[in-house]
Amino acid sequence: MCTFYDPKVYNECRESNADRIVDKEKANFCDYFNLSDGSQAGTSKESLLDAAASIFKK
Repeated sequence: MCTFYDPKVYNECRESNADRIVDKEKANFCDYFNLSDGSQAGTSKESLLDAAASIFKK
């Protein structure tokens, strides 16, 4: 949900000064957290529906 989140980079965070969060299931705090507006490249409604359709195709 953070604008800095990116699973393709080290530590899954584009903010270089952020502390590493090892256990992401537990409560944690980040000074750099910035709520994302949800508009990330490649996550349009159409691309998500296409991906789901390809998974559940008969």
